[in-house]
This record gives sequence, C-alpha cells and structure tokens, in this order.
Amino acid sequence: MISNHVFPQLIAIPLMISVLLLNLFSIFVTHNFTFLYYVIWLGVFGFLFLKYQGIIGDFLVRIHIPHFLKFVILGYGSVFLEEVIVALVHALTEGFSLSRFFELVSQFYIFNFIAFTGFILCWYFLIKYIRYSKIDLFLIVGMWGLFSEHVFGFIFSNFVMGMLLVLPTMSTYNLIIAPALLGAAKNSAKEISVWKRYVYSFLILFISSIPFIVLLVSLRSHFPAVFPSCEYIPCGFSK
Repeated sequence: MISNHVFPQLIAIPLMISVLLLNLFSIFVTHNFTFLYYVIWLGVFGFLFLKYQGIIGDFLVRIHIPHFLKFVILGYGSVFLEEVIVALVHALTEGFSLSRFFELVSQFYIFNFIAFTGFILCWYFLIKYIRYSKIDLFLIVGMWGLFSEHVFGFIFSNFVMGMLLVLPTMSTYNLIIAPALLGAAKNSAKEISVWKRYVYSFLILFISSIPFIVLLVSLRSHFPAVFPSCEYIPCGFSK
C-alpha cells in the first residue's frame, strides 16, 4: 500500500499555508513552541517517511512476525513517537527541564496507549476486508482525526483557527497510521461502494473506540496525576 495518503497532491499548498499561519500565530501571538510540532512531525518525519517509504515498506515486509502483532507494534510505535514531540513542545513552553519532559512523555504515553487502541485495532481489520484508495484513507482517517481532536467544535467557536487546523490534523492522523498500513499484509480486500466504505468505516471506528474512551475517562477521573493536565487535553474527553 505504497501511496501518498498523508499529503495528497491536491492539499499540498493549502496544507503548507495552514501550517505557516499556525506557526506564525504560535510564535507572535501565543508565544509558545507549538510551531515545532508541525515542523518536526509533518515537516521532518512526514517528509522522510514519504521519501523513503519504498525502502521502509520493503524492510517491514521482510520482518517475519505475525501480521497482527506487526500492525499493532507499528501503530503504537508511531503514536509514541508523535507523543514524544508533543511532550517536547509542552516542556519547552513550560520552561524546559529533563524531569518534566520525561514526566510529560509518560503521561502522554499512558493516555494515548488507551486512546488510540480502538483506532489501531479497527484499521487492522478494515484494511483486511475493505479496499481503500489513497483519497479514501486521507478523508476517513483525517475526518476521524478531526472528530477525535474536537476540531469540528472548534470551527464553530473560532472559525479561522478551526479551519487552519483541518488539514494539518488530517495529515497528522494519516501519518500516525501510515507505517502500520505500509507494513500490513497484502490481501484480497473487497471492493465495496463508496457510501458503504465511508459509513461502515466510521461506524466501526466509533463503536470500537467506545470501550476505550469509557475506560480512559474513568481512569483519568480516578488517577488524574497519571495523565496530561486538562490544560493540554480537555478533561472528560479523549481521542
């Protein structure tokens, strides 16, 4: 599945403009290090992944472990790498200290280990039985990211900022799942109609995420110190 579903050509220029404006806002208005997130995650890791995805894909295919285990390891590995960047950004904004950085890393790891479980497991089965185009993946994964990150709600409260977050968020979620999809076993997935592809995918994603969201909200209410503060991820909500 070597295709560019992370940065479809059609959205390349609007995406760069969105990231540029978000970075300028971060630097000159909010005065924090949020701009580093998109620079590192999408600009560095996204670029390198796409540039070398053929080599990476061949390497992953040659790893002979159970397909399910490989998919899960790659899925969580990508999540954890992304969360290191998130923790770094927040640690720098707070006034960097190594101890605080590692504390944030552990908090984001624990949160997202639970939050992304339904997402990762769901995509293992979806690509096994349903055939997707690269545009399907960008839209379905991306719109799930918008839902998970509450961007739709943000659009209503702050239209300009909300719209600027749309494409970076969609590409971010696509990059998170991209290594797992790239290393997935090739199979005879079924071609189904467009409306079924989208409706079934969203329904399965939503249903598979419910138990983990409930677990996460419950654990967070009982053990708040283990998870990121409500300043970083709103309390009562999860991915």
